[in-house]
Amino acid sequence: MSYGSRLRQVGVGVAIALVLAAAAIAAAQEPVRYFDESGHNVSGAFLEFFDANGGIAIFGYPITEAFEDDAGQIVQYFQRARFEWDAAAETVRLGDLGLELRAPDPPQPPEAFSAAERYFPETGHAIGWEFRAFYEANGDRAIFGLPITDLLIEDDIVVQYFERARFEWRYPETPARPVRLTQIGSFVFAQSGLDPRLRQPGQLPPGRVRRVTALDGQASVARPVLAPDEAQTVYVRVADQVGEPVSDASVRVEGVAEGQTLFALAVPAAGARGDLPAHA
Repeated sequence: MSYGSRLRQVGVGVAIALVLAAAAIAAAQEPVRYFDESGHNVSGAFLEFFDANGGIAIFGYPITEAFEDDAGQIVQYFQRARFEWDAAAETVRLGDLGLELRAPDPPQPPEAFSAAERYFPETGHAIGWEFRAFYEANGDRAIFGLPITDLLIEDDIVVQYFERARFEWRYPETPARPVRLTQIGSFVFAQSGLDPRLRQPGQLPPGRVRRVTALDGQASVARPVLAPDEAQTVYVRVADQVGEPVSDASVRVEGVAEGQTLFALAVPAAGARGDLPAHA
């Protein structure tokens, strides 16, 4: 049974042909959502779990399609999580990405913490203040797992590691949202040795056109150094948020040296491959 199947046995003596037909219908009707921002699909039980447990705010966008790993398990990476299909239990689990990124610190006794902090005897660590409020409001141990460190300073940021997450304290940078979740799924995927082609955009659903949410313009010049009064040729390529070429994009190219604008050039719309005509 696949991770997306939700079949129940409803009787005895049902013809095998009817069972197979029901399975085919269930697969055909399996809900799928395509995310323009990352170019990937989420479907079936993974989509149900995603929607029921915080969605983009907690897990971020999918960065791969669902695939079978070397152990034969169906998994899917998100910016801040890895979903795993437990075929035996027919349920979705979250990968212990925090533990894969960092070993737990030695446990501390409960008297090492204040009354305002929540102590976890299983790991000998505690959470408090804004981290505790965020943890308890967004799924608690079922989503983030247990704390495996106390508060740390890394790259001048206050952080704390959990079995499945890393919290960052971002006040006053973002006072309305002082707790941020690290993109731990992206980090672990990058360190995993998995084929980077898994991050290439997935297949668009039938009849669906990817919405452009961001543009990336790449420019290069024909000659790095020019003689006086020599003309320069500028090449520009425009891509969308997943690196696919964008047609009908217009670009303004400026040449700047020592804070002074030397020239400004409006380039016509790009062709179907996102390549703009060369201009001098």
